[in-house]
Amino acid sequence: MTLLGAPHPRVDVHPPFAYSLVDLAVELAALAGLEPEPWQWDALEVLLACREDDLWACPEYAEIVGRQNGQGAIAEGRALAGLLILGDGVILWTPPEVKTAVRGVRLT
Repeated sequence: MTLLGAPHPRVDVHPPFAYSLVDLAVELAALAGLEPEPWQWDALEVLLACREDDLWACPEYAEIVGRQNGQGAIAEGRALAGLLILGDGVILWTPPEVKTAVRGVRLT
């Protein structure tokens, strides 16, 4: 199947960073049965990017994607990395629909 559309967003703004923990997160996601699309991988790279001083390069993040287009996989990948690699104590996930929130709770 050939996918149509642009491989990268028309607008992509993020701060510079020294390195990213994306490879670890994607490897962990694969162990959980998740295989991010290239654009989701790009989003995770920015979400897990660090500056030279080891602080997050992008502490706030937004992804504007049409409904039902896979943005939940970005949140799943980041949540898995946070819980199992980074040692995040609490992860708050706030999808707009209750059924999506319930599904996220069942995954964790």
